[in-house]
Amino acid sequence: MLAIHIVVGIITLAASIVLLVWNGIRFARGGRGPSLSRVLVGLLDLQALLGIITYILHPLGGWWLLHPLFALAAVGAGHVLLKSSRRPRQQMGGYVAIFVFLVIGILVGRI
Repeated sequence: MLAIHIVVGIITLAASIVLLVWNGIRFARGGRGPSLSRVLVGLLDLQALLGIITYILHPLGGWWLLHPLFALAAVGAGHVLLKSSRRPRQQMGGYVAIFVFLVIGILVGRI
């Protein structure tokens, strides 16, 4: 299960980078084209579920516990800031926050 969590995590991080760039270009052009934010939110939800299952199977403690906190912050930012009703600046802030939370979560998870 840990291997699946790692693979989906890499895919989620890559999707975060691609959608950050894609939506930056999209908003610079006036917001034309699909945002594809649901793809990222779905990946974040899947990754959170896999993380919970992995933690149940292989519980860890110490500094590592910051890993799920940053992951849940990324999921929360995705659900709150990537709504299509948000202004483009708020959505871009959401994409940046998700990327930062994912990177910090990954780094903390390696401790």
